[in-house]
Amino acid sequence: FYLVISLGGHDLPESWKLTPEEILRIVLLKQADDSTLRNYISHSMALVSQSLLEGYDYPTAEALVLGKCAIVSRGSAHDELSGTQLVFYGPAESHEDLANTLRNVLESHTSAQGHESIGTKHNIRSSRQMAEDTLKVYEKALHN
Repeated sequence: FYLVISLGGHDLPESWKLTPEEILRIVLLKQADDSTLRNYISHSMALVSQSLLEGYDYPTAEALVLGKCAIVSRGSAHDELSGTQLVFYGPAESHEDLANTLRNVLESHTSAQGHESIGTKHNIRSSRQMAEDTLKVYEKALHN
């Protein structure tokens, strides 16, 4: 597959005018459990998160934990994340900036093939550690 996409339970818009060949290269996720999502991310080159009002963006955090590139829009919860695998574009509504960013990531991935990873430093060790650290913060706040 070329693209795995989630459109919040919606079908692919007819206005995209995709060819039958393009449609065959797309997996449309209407709903995915955590293990399915993790499997797709672990076998991907990058995760793209275009969001105007996203809360904490768990799929992006998961991609970073797995050492994958995450292409995210500026603003909202995305600004809380950091790392060498994080690529910002923006604003979220800028389809031109997103397209240019995707091209740059694809080109750098192609030139880096055969190497381990472009870089995996980020501020998240694992999703389990993230949950445990969050619970510790709440526990300390309750005792103060």
